Amino acid sequence: MATSVAAAALWLLMAYANYRTQGIGARTVSAALFALDSQSVLQSFHAGNPTATVVVGIVIWFVGLAAIVLLFSRELNQFYKHRHPPATR
Repeated sequence: MATSVAAAALWLLMAYANYRTQGIGARTVSAALFALDSQSVLQSFHAGNPTATVVVGIVIWFVGLAAIVLLFSRELNQFYKHRHPPATR
């Protein structure tokens, strides 16, 4: 349960960082967290965890998947380009 709360808190932190338009770094960290969460869900299947734990992990994974899809969508890429134009020399 504590791991689920920590995972949710990290997702909220990344959502705030992306809201504050911290650029590509926040999206990269979000993708890394999603990869770690994916590994955790796979391990929970093989570890014989209680069904409720596995279900909560899967729900968090689907929320993370939705977040990653939205973070790397074409519309958000345009938003980041508009907010952070390339530096000119």
